[in-house]
Amino acid sequence: AVVSTQSGHYGRGSASKLGDIVYIMKVSLPLLEDEYETVSDACYQGVSFEHQMVQSPLPFFFDEMIAIKAKLGKFKCLFDAEVDAFYEGMPVELKTHADVRNPETNVKFRTSKLFQTYMQCYLAGISKCVMGFRRRDGTIRKVKEYTTVDMERICAKDWDKNAPMNFLVDFFDWLLPQVVDERKEYIITYLGHGEITLDTKDIGFQFPPPIYTLFSGHV
Repeated sequence: AVVSTQSGHYGRGSASKLGDIVYIMKVSLPLLEDEYETVSDACYQGVSFEHQMVQSPLPFFFDEMIAIKAKLGKFKCLFDAEVDAFYEGMPVELKTHADVRNPETNVKFRTSKLFQTYMQCYLAGISKCVMGFRRRDGTIRKVKEYTTVDMERICAKDWDKNAPMNFLVDFFDWLLPQVVDERKEYIITYLGHGEITLDTKDIGFQFPPPIYTLFSGHV
């Protein structure tokens, strides 16, 4: 889980090993100065939308962590995901986005927001997203449902869902043979333009992160 800032210019994650298992965790990064206000507003609007939806007359249930088993190429994976809500027993992703006002913002919506939302839902086994479109003052103008099938159809000419999956397999092929010492933490940094570095620091010992220990008895 190598994550980037809003600008996508760089990102960081960490990997550690215990026995035959490699744990990959995201690392939170400080926001750039020109990102702080935009990201803060977006986070507030997103959380506000989630609360409004789960407190509506519709039978939504709020926020739960789930564990997913998957196989990517030759790699067996276990990862966790936060589900925003459940509707009629099925997980639902809740998102907001600036109102799509013209062809330019429509392209940005398809190539960025829908792509990120699709990958997030697809990996977590979530088939439906409820999207709230915001006016400039932050209020919601309309709410629309998208299934992962809808997203694939709408964006068929914009992106290929197999490309990031293939990248993950290539990334694991590159990373895992280098994560060999249980007493070290491996810091993965994405510098942009396809450049990734790997550094290490001594930690003496390493236990599995609590989230994996929590799920270990349920999968």
